[in-house]
Amino acid sequence: MRESVGKVKEAELLKIEVGEFKSLNTTLKSKLQEAQESLKSNENLITYLNKQLNEKPNSTMSTLSSMGGKPPLTTFKPSFTSVEQL
Repeated sequence: MRESVGKVKEAELLKIEVGEFKSLNTTLKSKLQEAQESLKSNENLITYLNKQLNEKPNSTMSTLSSMGGKPPLTTFKPSFTSVEQL
């Protein structure tokens, strides 16, 4: 009698465990789908940005070559007057 009660409890625990695994599986599938969509979106953005870079006239390179290949020097001027304003 005790064996059958133990087996029933074990079967119930296994059913609960299976349900938890099914729930985890569903959650992980959803997260995988979201990650795949994010990856596709990122790939599309990278493709778009590469296209934008390649379609622009290469004015930076022509400016650099006319200056001997050196970029122009600029001076950084912060808009704050003291470190406390940071």
